[in-house]
Amino acid sequence: MPAPSTPPDLTPRDRPDPRRLRLVLLAGPGSDQAARQLRELMPDRLVVTTATSLAEAQLLLARGGVDGVLVDAGGLGVAAVVGELQRAAPDVAVVVCGTDPANPPTGTGADGTAFWLHEPPAGLLARGVLHAVARHRAEVWSQQLHTLLSAAPDGMVVLDPDGVVRYANKAAADLLGPSGGEDLLGRSVELPAGRQRREVELTRGGSRRLGEVRGVDVDWLGTPARLAVIQDTTEQRLVLDRLREAEKSETIGRLAGGLAHDFNNLLTVVRTSLELIETEPGLSETTCQLLGAIRNASERASTLTRQLLTFGRRSARDPGPVDLNGVVRRAADLLHRLLREDIELAVRLEPELGLVEADTGELEQVVLNLALHARDELPDGGRIAVETERRELDPAAATGLGLLPGRYAVLTVRDNGPGMAEELTASLFEPFTRPAGRARRTGLGLASSYVVADRCGGTIAVDSAPGAGTAFRVYLPATATSSQPTAPAEPVVAGRGGQTVLLVEDEPEVRRLTRMVLEREGFTVLDADGAATALAILERHGSAIDLLLTDVVMPGMNGFELADAASRRHPQIRRLFMSGYPDAPRPATARPDHLLAKPFTSAELLRRTAEALAGGHPGGHPG
Repeated sequence: MPAPSTPPDLTPRDRPDPRRLRLVLLAGPGSDQAARQLRELMPDRLVVTTATSLAEAQLLLARGGVDGVLVDAGGLGVAAVVGELQRAAPDVAVVVCGTDPANPPTGTGADGTAFWLHEPPAGLLARGVLHAVARHRAEVWSQQLHTLLSAAPDGMVVLDPDGVVRYANKAAADLLGPSGGEDLLGRSVELPAGRQRREVELTRGGSRRLGEVRGVDVDWLGTPARLAVIQDTTEQRLVLDRLREAEKSETIGRLAGGLAHDFNNLLTVVRTSLELIETEPGLSETTCQLLGAIRNASERASTLTRQLLTFGRRSARDPGPVDLNGVVRRAADLLHRLLREDIELAVRLEPELGLVEADTGELEQVVLNLALHARDELPDGGRIAVETERRELDPAAATGLGLLPGRYAVLTVRDNGPGMAEELTASLFEPFTRPAGRARRTGLGLASSYVVADRCGGTIAVDSAPGAGTAFRVYLPATATSSQPTAPAEPVVAGRGGQTVLLVEDEPEVRRLTRMVLEREGFTVLDADGAATALAILERHGSAIDLLLTDVVMPGMNGFELADAASRRHPQIRRLFMSGYPDAPRPATARPDHLLAKPFTSAELLRRTAEALAGGHPGGHPG
């Protein structure tokens, strides 16, 4: 066989007129006559290129731009040739000319894989080829359209005026079929009319789903019909619901933080006033009892504000390696006083538990919150167990909890109360949730506890069933640090006299009582109701001031900005910040141990003042 000549390039860029069809004529006994007929009869519609061999025809097909191949049936092995051509270009029409399709030779592909022209008259050959190409194009487009519609994620249904299905793609069958994937043709389906999006309930594989439907009037095989497009919006709805919940929680958190700020200022006044009254001589026993009741109430209110701040993720934090067993021991000492006599408290600790990365105060609050929730589940008495253990979570267990695989310290608080159904446990960590007839508390305790665990990279799991009690398991990532407790720092005793404090506080009562406590301890106090007044005092007395004690959140310049301005003018001044709302913008280098959280006691105020004077960082942010 002679080597194939280099065929012309038939790519679309060489076909300026899309109305002209590119036809490859595979050489055979009658190919010369066929080529002349085609060129003479339709010179404006057909561009004919002769291929001398199957290899040359395949090369032309590979280059693209070919609309059809005309094969002379007089050659040998026609069936094999047709198969090779169709494999090379499935979208190109293959036309066989010269054999009666009713009596084809064996294996010539007369099963419909090619178009057959039985020795057409000279005037009909070109028309037959054009018809074959057009029909093949229609079949290819129909197959491609069917493939696209079948793969479409949205359901598409054509309904006649009576609501009977005339067409439905696979997604529609999955969404509307009673068990999913059923043929809907000929069935009646009720769907909302109109172009507007309408919400509908769907049944997919037997499960309830949510969807949206839009419709448009169409012509279907010459009769009026309606095309309905159905979109499964279940996952989208879930995401939107979660987003709304997150936005709602953020709003509640901001509100909680703002309320806590105001409460902390009020509680600072209450607690400081109470301590000053208690130092007065000659108080009667009744007066002392009343003062004790006020103190207990203020402590409970202070706990509530801490929970508000924790839930709102606005509490001041000082995370570090924490001995969880030590936290449980301290909490247990307090719980023995808080629990009723008819409730037994059992504590079991894992000796080799190790440390966790957390804020000590927040972790203590978690233990107390969970234990007090357990107490409320035991109105007639019972048993509360507080336990710690080490657990190694493999990938499967970690994924089920929404955690990373690894080693965890697990705190379990379990009661033998009545337990609860699963639908109640699902909402336990929502703020202000109080199922009827159950918890008597606000619901903030569990919500804030969950936030604390999440901050630490852990979570809280609940295990409960009616009649089986309730167990809360707090998973906290374990650190590799040794669990040897550190010795407590020696307390710093406030010095008396010779030290001057510039007190900046915009709340008059907080400012007045704070000044009173400091002056009783021998400090000289200059006070200001805001940054502007403080800067004026610094201009006059800056060289004599030892400590700037300032609130953080104030109108205009905040406490951190005021401290920067003071340091630039008088770098020797130490600083101590106060705040009941520690969410204010804080310099990256500011250390939590230079923030005095409200409400504070007189003892805390004096201790932190002495520490700031003894070990402060003048001339810049502490760090």
